[in-house]
Amino acid sequence: MSVNMSVRQFASSTLLVDIDRVLANTGVNPQAIKLEITESALMDNPEMAIALTSKLRYVLRTRYANAKNWDQFG
Repeated sequence: MSVNMSVRQFASSTLLVDIDRVLANTGVNPQAIKLEITESALMDNPEMAIALTSKLRYVLRTRYANAKNWDQFG
């Protein structure tokens, strides 16, 4: 399942908390999720985008060790 993220969602300070909450509330298997981030979200602030995608990848890999799709940023 692909999930499109808006620039506002990607830049949200609560992004990781929001992802955790959605996964907990829906019971969706994290392996079934592919986050898709638009180019504009990345280009608006490239430094922040690099830092956030690195943190997102690390945290989600750590929390959901079997979730291989977290490495795929659409």
